[in-house]
Amino acid sequence: MATGPETLVVRSGPITLHALFWRPAGPGPFPAILFNHGSGRTSEDLARLGPYEQQAYVLGPEFARHGYGFLYLFRRGVGLSTDQGVSAVDLMNRERAAHGEDARNALQVQLLENRDMGDALAGLALLRARPDIKARDIALIGHSFRRALTLLMAEREPSVRAVVVFSAAGYSWDRSSELRQRLLDASARIKSPVFLIHAAND
Repeated sequence: MATGPETLVVRSGPITLHALFWRPAGPGPFPAILFNHGSGRTSEDLARLGPYEQQAYVLGPEFARHGYGFLYLFRRGVGLSTDQGVSAVDLMNRERAAHGEDARNALQVQLLENRDMGDALAGLALLRARPDIKARDIALIGHSFRRALTLLMAEREPSVRAVVVFSAAGYSWDRSSELRQRLLDASARIKSPVFLIHAAND
């Protein structure tokens, strides 16, 4: 029977993030998943859809039941890491309100390449360092805003075993030519197998 969740501390520079971790039963070592969640939710979205923790508690046990360690990292301003800064969605919304859509798009790429990338890489490093995880058998999964982060991570980390991306062309694809070109360039350089999934209603 799978065990978890275990709440883990993930150090990303001066920031202390938190993650939920599920592991399969037995001694391991196991292959693992690093899950990159979406950009976060505004207060209105939280009231309507509920907290991100609900998503983690659905996915984590399912992956562990199939033999995978599963790390759901909450980045700054989201879920268990709410107290570690402002979420990306709030930062981008503020930038749009203050300076327009182009400024919002520029900030999005900056966050993906720097702050959010550093946080996600810290989660990957934590997984690789665990004795119950096969360091060379870690896959990345991302959706929504973090599907872009997942592709950029895979470009930077060629040793990840596989990449699964939901809504690879969602929302920002036709709104940000800068991000669109950056993702096309990254995809051409990714060495790992990539599985793209796009729902009809996304």
